Amino acid sequence: MAIKKILLPVALVMILTGAGCSLTQTVTVNTNAVVANTNTQTNAAANTNATTSTIIYSGHAGKTALELLQATHKVDASSAGFVNSIDGTKPGTRQYWAFYVNGKLADVGAKSYQTKDTETIEWRLDSF
Repeated sequence: MAIKKILLPVALVMILTGAGCSLTQTVTVNTNAVVANTNTQTNAAANTNATTSTIIYSGHAGKTALELLQATHKVDASSAGFVNSIDGTKPGTRQYWAFYVNGKLADVGAKSYQTKDTETIEWRLDSF
């Protein structure tokens, strides 16, 4: 995987704190995948964590959504293809990794979904 140099910083990290909460935002850009708007909020009073992340990449004919994710990210997945963590980010309480195809929640698992060159695949930490 070739990473092209750009004039903007590769990663931008902002940390804001106040009133028992902290917010961390990271944006990472490379030529194959984007991790956008990674937010972690911790409420000290409730001692709960909520994390939101988005990973976006283009489909590739003949490759599954999971294969493409694993090609550019460190993925912990079950043998059935259920994604437990991406780049060390695990779902928070009442969250799971969900993938979307062209903005719509996929109706099959990432291990089974054969992507097309014209599709945009997006992974999000969704809540239930």
